[in-house]
Amino acid sequence: MASINIRNELFGQSESSNKECLSYVINKTRPITSGIVSNSLSGDIIFDFTTGASEWLDLFNTHLVYKFETNTLVDFLEMDNYGQCLFDRGQLFFNGVMVSSSNNWTQDSILNKRLQFGADYNKTLNGFGYINDAADQAAATANTYPAGSYTVTEFLDALFMRSPDVIIPPNTNIRLILTTAATNGINKSGRGDGVNSAMVIVAKELYLNTFLVVKSDPVPDNVKLSLITTDSFKSSITSASLDVQHMSKPNLVRLSAFFIDVKAFGTDLTSADKLFSQCNFRWDTDNSYATTTDKLNTLYFKAGQHQLPNEAFDATTYGLLEMYNQYNVLSNKTLDPSGNETPTEWAQMGPILTVKVVKPIGDTSKNIEVHGTFAATPTAYAYLVAHNEQIVEFIYQNGVPLQTNKSF
Repeated sequence: MASINIRNELFGQSESSNKECLSYVINKTRPITSGIVSNSLSGDIIFDFTTGASEWLDLFNTHLVYKFETNTLVDFLEMDNYGQCLFDRGQLFFNGVMVSSSNNWTQDSILNKRLQFGADYNKTLNGFGYINDAADQAAATANTYPAGSYTVTEFLDALFMRSPDVIIPPNTNIRLILTTAATNGINKSGRGDGVNSAMVIVAKELYLNTFLVVKSDPVPDNVKLSLITTDSFKSSITSASLDVQHMSKPNLVRLSAFFIDVKAFGTDLTSADKLFSQCNFRWDTDNSYATTTDKLNTLYFKAGQHQLPNEAFDATTYGLLEMYNQYNVLSNKTLDPSGNETPTEWAQMGPILTVKVVKPIGDTSKNIEVHGTFAATPTAYAYLVAHNEQIVEFIYQNGVPLQTNKSF
């Protein structure tokens, strides 16, 4: 039936099976800046376009496409997670109002993908390898791509947690600014045996596939959009305990924490035993994660005066299984358990600790904290992440946009 091909979030009540939808259009939108200099992605890449008078932009499915060529065999490990490793930062504007930004694109993108989607989805669309042990690593290392042409995609997960109701109304100007990573991001996506010094990546194209629904019914005078945006804060770990404090926005709805190997930032990319990089929330000496000398023992958050959870996440005695189950419950993965990360995949990709934040009415405190303990000082960076509910209001008069407001 035609009605099941169009999502309910796009339309109100209607007697027609297509719910007043006239067409569904995919546009290949190119940046207003070239983005490709000397066969490499370089500098800031800017997309700027405006939806038509009857066009609603579906941001859930809108994604970036990067096409490139290589001159030699490419190690499978070097291509893993390549899409989200292309950029360092990003900013998103609606009608000149910045509604979201990311200063840690790679980490924010991977975090939100893992929080939102199961392992099967991430393996299929996001290139997640979920390499679980030395045998998997050896098999991946032996699996090479020949010289030739390749395409990777990247959704906008770094800027917000994608949900089906992220629909942008007509006559809206959308501006997306992306800052490219050094050497096409290959310094980030190199895994296993480090960067292949003989490999040359030749950038060919970068564009945005925009998905537009064309409708005949008039635009409402007021359209509200909820975006769950991400603010991540990186901190060094200098002892066997972690105590980090930051300021958040008052519209905080979730806190998360994860860890990344110090070596993932380029100080050592030559070890054949290196199983992880910025694509993995792990560190160098947590090989089996449950038995190593510097493993995470406990962790909890504070939002204002409220400790979350009321008893700290604890892996000191019985390992990570309870922590894994808490992760699934607190990220709503129990609502759809199909294809989720297994406990082994979750631990080997690197544990994510996350809690929902519910503050009493009138509590406007902005202080957020993360406190953790380790068996020994880990060679890792810690990330404290605040997820905020950003309300964007589009005000129209007779279909003409008058004003765009955001909540904070």
